[in-house]
Amino acid sequence: MSDIGLKGIMDPSLSSAISQKKLPKLEGLQDKKLAKASKEFETMFLDMVFKSMRETTAFESDAMGDSKASKMYQELLDQEYAKNSAGRFGIAQALYNQMTRINGEAK
Repeated sequence: MSDIGLKGIMDPSLSSAISQKKLPKLEGLQDKKLAKASKEFETMFLDMVFKSMRETTAFESDAMGDSKASKMYQELLDQEYAKNSAGRFGIAQALYNQMTRINGEAK
């Protein structure tokens, strides 16, 4: 099984194809916490997506073999893919926008 699809996501040269909206620079501790929480949520969501994608493929044993160690390595690699991909899909930005709008209406 090749990780070409995931490598494409992580390739900085392909980042122009992915929305590069950044969370706004904010003032105030509450906004910074919300921005951080939004990005962490996107990271967790992407980690779950990557795990689900990996489970749907037939994992053929590679050079490392089909061992617990290689599975753990693959899980850690997927977590890093999720961390590095967070912010590129717009989930954090959408969540942040929604929460600030809700917070603004509550005031």
